[in-house]
Amino acid sequence: MKNDCGTEAYLLLLHHLKKRISRMQRIHLHCCTGYPYVLERWLEQFPETWFGFTSMVKNFDRYKRDSLNLVKEYRHLLETDAPYFRLEG
Repeated sequence: MKNDCGTEAYLLLLHHLKKRISRMQRIHLHCCTGYPYVLERWLEQFPETWFGFTSMVKNFDRYKRDSLNLVKEYRHLLETDAPYFRLEG
């Protein structure tokens, strides 16, 4: 959804998953646009979470950019999802 970071959806999903799957389950959060609070909660509950980012990062506000720094670089997944997130040029 335009101008929606998905905070409520990410936290609701986290709430349901932590009751049903192992803490060490590997998880890929696709098209991640969450704020630091959200990513911190995911990493606390599921330390094996990987975060997918698209070209939308170029439009992240300061808080969303801060969330990128919470995630170890090797857990960043670059997503293209063509034709939805086309790169310019």
